Amino acid sequence: MHAGLYFMKGVSYKDMMDYKKLKSDIIEALLENIAFDGLTWDVVKQTVVDEGHSTDMADALFPARMKSVAADISTYFDSMMMDQLEKVDPENYRIRDRIKLAVEKRLEVMSPHKESLLHLTRFWMRGRGGLSGSRSAWSTSDKIWNWAGDTSKDYNHYTKRMLLSGVIVSTFVYWFRDDGADLTKTFEFLDRRIDNVLKLGQFIGRFKKAS
Repeated sequence: MHAGLYFMKGVSYKDMMDYKKLKSDIIEALLENIAFDGLTWDVVKQTVVDEGHSTDMADALFPARMKSVAADISTYFDSMMMDQLEKVDPENYRIRDRIKLAVEKRLEVMSPHKESLLHLTRFWMRGRGGLSGSRSAWSTSDKIWNWAGDTSKDYNHYTKRMLLSGVIVSTFVYWFRDDGADLTKTFEFLDRRIDNVLKLGQFIGRFKKAS
């Protein structure tokens, strides 16, 4: 919880206590606005005002401004993905299929907001925005591997998340270009990417043992 909220002008004690729900509600409204108006700080501030809060609330919710907005949108979809995965027993799936299912769930919860997420991707592609994009992909990968039951340490821990981050990014890029009526083609692409990464992971593992 952001301690600074409590002392910001125009922010009530109720806002402080409902911080997570407040941010979620703002992001839901923001996603609708981004599709039409783009992703800018002015759009963020106007969304906060439209939701009945002062512009001070925008600075309180997103202290790093656009970097915070981009990271929190990604976290929002991570939370939606995890809500879906809580309904699934990972023990019923092989590790490979757990990973595939989790990325599919992430795509499904993103699907209604494709246009807005295109604007988010453009932000990540500009200047220092790319670093926050990489961090978000890593965070998503970490959540997926943890849900899948990964307990690896050191080298394996980081290698798995690095490789999955690459899968996630390339699959999202493919999805943005996929003009199909559903996610079938994107899921097929994801399946191929996971196969490729598994082969690469096996190669890296053999190389490490030989070195």
